[in-house]
Amino acid sequence: KFSNFNNNNILLILLFIMCTFIYLRQIRIAYMFSFIITNFTKTPAFLDKKKYFPNYIIFEENYSSIKNEVLHLLEKTDNGKSIGFTKDTFDKKENALIGQDVDEKNNRGWRVFHIKLSQHYTKNIEKTFPNLCNILKKLPEVINCTISILDEKTFIPIHNGYYKGMLRFMLPIIVPKDYKNVFICINYQKYHWKEGESILWDDTYPHKVFNNSKETRIVLYMD
Repeated sequence: KFSNFNNNNILLILLFIMCTFIYLRQIRIAYMFSFIITNFTKTPAFLDKKKYFPNYIIFEENYSSIKNEVLHLLEKTDNGKSIGFTKDTFDKKENALIGQDVDEKNNRGWRVFHIKLSQHYTKNIEKTFPNLCNILKKLPEVINCTISILDEKTFIPIHNGYYKGMLRFMLPIIVPKDYKNVFICINYQKYHWKEGESILWDDTYPHKVFNNSKETRIVLYMD
């Protein structure tokens, strides 16, 4: 009978279930830690970048040079159209969900181009992004850095980040002229990007993105 089990047996069963749960999808380790942190740390959806990431100003001051480097990347990648879709990167089960709005025939969707993941930089990335890489190497608190390219008439469905221990910093590089039809909703708060004006936010809140314009939206985001 279950009532005859001692605490050690119950603990072993729970440990087995937890290990199986994690083995089937390892990202859940981060979700578990995030759940614990969330219970002790409450934050608003949008955060004070001056307080929590004072080095944001470095990216805003270097916006023009960073944009030029992004434009150089676009020149080499058919205006970004030869960059792979998000749905085909890394955790394909998760990314297939958040990158689902893809039109293969017309080569339209959401794309990501990684500059830095953890402590590893994309091979030969300094040739295209010399200034950006130079900045990143001076800021060890920046764990990841990625260019997010959202094609025209494309949306990213609602989802949430996996770890409360990181904050999401976003620098808009190219915002369509029809900016009112390009926006992000974080915890049900709508925000319209402005080129060169960064935001800091907690991506563990549910968020979704819409580009209902006829132009591409490009932002640089970091953790």
